[in-house]
Amino acid sequence: MTLPTLIIKPDTSTAPGQYRFKLQGIIDVDAIPSLPPLYDLSTQDQVELDFAAVQPVNSMGLAQLLKLFE
Repeated sequence: MTLPTLIIKPDTSTAPGQYRFKLQGIIDVDAIPSLPPLYDLSTQDQVELDFAAVQPVNSMGLAQLLKLFE
């Protein structure tokens, strides 16, 4: 069993319709299994992503982020 390269921690202190997530680790092609909670959000939701604990994002990771933001 391999550990995820990206960990997404939700902040539970936000108001309904507002979400804050702290991302930690590496965003690359191996981060795909960690992303579904972000895909489940509505386009009406207000979302803040904290990248402070993320290592540099490689090109495959950037592609995954762009797909998420579509």
